[in-house]
Amino acid sequence: MKLKRFCPKCGVGAEELINGLCLECSKKTTQAIDAPAKITVLVCECGRATEKNRWIKYENITQLINSIVFENIKMPKKTKINIDFELPKDFGGAIIPVSVALKDMPDKIKTIEFILKNTTCPSCSRIHGGYYESVIQIRAKKALKEIYDFVKKELESYSKKDKLSFIVKEDTIKNGKDLYVGSFKAAKKAAKKAESIYKLSRKTSYADFGMKDGKKLTRATILLKE
Repeated sequence: MKLKRFCPKCGVGAEELINGLCLECSKKTTQAIDAPAKITVLVCECGRATEKNRWIKYENITQLINSIVFENIKMPKKTKINIDFELPKDFGGAIIPVSVALKDMPDKIKTIEFILKNTTCPSCSRIHGGYYESVIQIRAKKALKEIYDFVKKELESYSKKDKLSFIVKEDTIKNGKDLYVGSFKAAKKAAKKAESIYKLSRKTSYADFGMKDGKKLTRATILLKE
């Protein structure tokens, strides 16, 4: 049998005190959860969603909702909350009611209208539009295929962290391959590794190809020569 404790505020006996008070006194002194009435999140088919004006990778919809709701609410210190919702069958334009309550006080509930909207993220837009920032030109007589296979494998290995490390297209010429790569950063990294391993010469040149937000857009051509 549990020993009764007494609430220092009202003197009522209780088997358990919440924040040092009985349940009723704790309810009166505990602040309610401060939560927005509505949260709208843009979701791309690639598994990325918007969070505070940035695109993040998420594991699943449940994890995404829990994470974003938790980031958007304010609650009393040293308290725990319960986040409750049911997932719809179709997420396209879904409106999901999400209930948020203090764990020890389930009657203190806030309901958030969580809205999921399907869209295409900037990276996917670039992929579909044939966007590229760099061209890797491989020129070799003896080890062309080996160098090409290495560079391609390297670019694929960067895709988890850099979604633009894709090859838009390839051109084959005599003793050479031209790889059009979405990310200059990824192209530069792969070319540098290939240069070191296969003892190649590397030369980079740049050319402007447009403007965005008042800034020049530049493409790089990286020549790897045996």
